[in-house]
Amino acid sequence: MSEPPPGMNYARIEAPLGAMPRPAAAGRSSRRVDAKWIFGVLFAVLLFSLIAVLALFRLTAPDQAEQTIAAMNQPILTQPQLRADLPLLSQQFFAFISSPGYAHDIYEDPARLREAIGTIPQSPGQNAGPGPEAGAGLGGAGSYLRAALGVYGSAVLVLGSGVHAVAKGILFVLLALLLVTGSALVFFSRGAGRIVSVGSAVAAASWAPLLALILVRGSLQGWLEGMDSGGQSDVQKQILADSLRPLAASVLDQAEPVFRFFSFLAVLLLAAAAIVYLAMKLREGGRISS
Repeated sequence: MSEPPPGMNYARIEAPLGAMPRPAAAGRSSRRVDAKWIFGVLFAVLLFSLIAVLALFRLTAPDQAEQTIAAMNQPILTQPQLRADLPLLSQQFFAFISSPGYAHDIYEDPARLREAIGTIPQSPGQNAGPGPEAGAGLGGAGSYLRAALGVYGSAVLVLGSGVHAVAKGILFVLLALLLVTGSALVFFSRGAGRIVSVGSAVAAASWAPLLALILVRGSLQGWLEGMDSGGQSDVQKQILADSLRPLAASVLDQAEPVFRFFSFLAVLLLAAAAIVYLAMKLREGGRISS
């Protein structure tokens, strides 16, 4: 063997093969961890989207949606001033919202409500009722009433059968994407970390939104109650508050159980991961002692 050039000193390294560093293996491990994080974030985002769409799917189910539409319409029919003036402003609109099949008709075609609102005149001179008293209790014009009912009509659009069909299609797409990303997340995880990764992603997608829903329920209720604090002096705010309150309650009632279910699922997964980890540690300890 040739001697090293002058001035160059080499030290012989005597070390077991297993103790030698393996740069290639370290690089593969780093790429695996990066891939696990990427698919974990994607899985959490997709799961949150799935939960939100599932809540929308429940909200727009035929029975639930028609029940909510009927509850939103009830304040319009029972508000004294509005009930007295609506037939004078637009007999066509009043007949439409008073019909027995109103909730079903709106569910199948929400655009019909916008068309009916369009029959309400915007100025006193256009009133269909007899004499100058038509709409007098509403400020002498229907423009402000159309604005209030326009907000109501926009809110009802969320409850249409078309939204239900779209939500159903999106659910299937999200389920397929979750299956792919979830499988990749498990593949790039190791040991009990497989359960931890999935459980952490489920927790990220459900715990914070559930807390937000609980906080929103109280603040939203207070805001809606504040809208009709003026009583009879502001019929517009009273109509909006009384009509939007059933929709807000229905949204929260349908979304909260879904987020609660996945939050509980996250707790079960993380608890299962802890049990598996402890079992593995006890098994390793048993091998060492033997």
